[in-house]
Amino acid sequence: MTAAFDSRAKRSIAVRLIAAGEWTSAQWTALSQIVYNDCVGMLPDGTLITRKRPRRKLPDTLSLAEAAGIAGVHPATIRRWVKSGKLTASPGEKTSTIRRDDLERFLEHHRSG
Repeated sequence: MTAAFDSRAKRSIAVRLIAAGEWTSAQWTALSQIVYNDCVGMLPDGTLITRKRPRRKLPDTLSLAEAAGIAGVHPATIRRWVKSGKLTASPGEKTSTIRRDDLERFLEHHRSG
C-alpha cells in the first residue's frame, strides 16, 4: 500500500527534513523530489515513488555550434569538415544546419577509422 502525498504532507516532510539539521544525501534527494513535485507517494518502508518524466525529443537539425559541442571540437573544425565535403550541411536562414543523424554517422565512421 502506498501513501499518496498531498501538498500539506509534502510541506510537512520538507519541514521535518529541514528541522533535522543534519542532511544526508537521501534527505536532499527526498526534499528535491518533494519540492519539484516528482514524488507522488511513499511505500511503508519510506521509499519514495516518483513519476516518470517523458524523454525530451532531440532536434533533428543542429547549428554548427551545437554540432561542435556534440563532436567535442571547435566550430571551425565543423566548418572545415563541411567545406571539404566530409560532412553535409544544409543552408539555413542565418547559418548552416547539420542533420543530427548525419553527424552521428560521420562521428562513428571518423572515430572508428
